[in-house]
Amino acid sequence: PQTDTTAEKHDAFLSLKSTFTAAGEEVTAIDAFSGSQLLQAEPDASSFPSGGMRSTFEARGYTVWDTTSPMFIQSGPHGTSVLYIPSVFISYNGDALDEKTVLLRSTEQISKACCELLSLIESVPVGAQPRTNHVFTTLGTEQ
Repeated sequence: PQTDTTAEKHDAFLSLKSTFTAAGEEVTAIDAFSGSQLLQAEPDASSFPSGGMRSTFEARGYTVWDTTSPMFIQSGPHGTSVLYIPSVFISYNGDALDEKTVLLRSTEQISKACCELLSLIESVPVGAQPRTNHVFTTLGTEQ
């Protein structure tokens, strides 16, 4: 449930490669990072409330990369570097399990409504594309 705290999901992109030689087996660590791991991952969401009984396959939650937020790297323990990938967390049915998904969806709806309004009030020649195709929302102390 939404607890007003941040959450982290840790994935290691480390695999082991075994090579057999005359001297025996050699194991080498390989950093492997595929695009499919970046786009969608499946953590357990069975502890989130559902309002009733549900099937096992519906107890899944998905983390999906939020492409609207930049990735960043911070120093980690033991001289390592940690790549942080901003993500959203949604249920099997597409329900928001975090606060960011709700914000992103509402921002998209505001942009869509503003573009529709602007297309009504601006004079666009017949057959031409409207000048505005996206509106960015901002929030700050000056608003």
